[in-house]
Amino acid sequence: MYPHIHHQPNQPILNVQHITVHYNGRVALEDITFHLHEGERVAVVAALGIGALSKNSELKEDTAIGIIFAGMFALGIALISTVRSYAVDLSHFLFGDVLSVSSQSLWLILIFGGLALLIVFAFYKEFLTLSFDPVLAATLRLPVGLLNNLLLALMAVTVAVSLQTVGVALMVAMLVTPCACLPAHAPPV
Repeated sequence: MYPHIHHQPNQPILNVQHITVHYNGRVALEDITFHLHEGERVAVVAALGIGALSKNSELKEDTAIGIIFAGMFALGIALISTVRSYAVDLSHFLFGDVLSVSSQSLWLILIFGGLALLIVFAFYKEFLTLSFDPVLAATLRLPVGLLNNLLLALMAVTVAVSLQTVGVALMVAMLVTPCACLPAHAPPV
């Protein structure tokens, strides 16, 4: 039913031993030995995915890291959830669990969500100026540090309040994906 892995879990999948590197007729590195394990292979694949995503598109590396992180996190939980010997169902971490949200949690979501929206509407112009041109915001004598901390606090409260409902991977995806799509759809400046 499941594919069998033929190597031991703690055994490396690749062994490289006793390598010496010469440069200009001199020994630069001598007797190098390294081992590649399963997790390191996945890390290399993720790094190559980040490189390919940022090289072949207009995405910056930090946005590509967020996209690959959300995808790898979702893939890891999906794979762990398929193992029959693992007793805990991890899909609610990935996608949240709307049915387990209590009425008290709903009130918290409503109160903090409404408060966040009110603050954003009240400081919309200031947040817009701060987000797109912090130098202009400082020139206009806006309290840049306070507004920046307020914006970060609003983001943290929004994430904390909605985590139970939508899950970790979807929350990360909702934070990263709009920023990743913006350059493709924004008018040129």
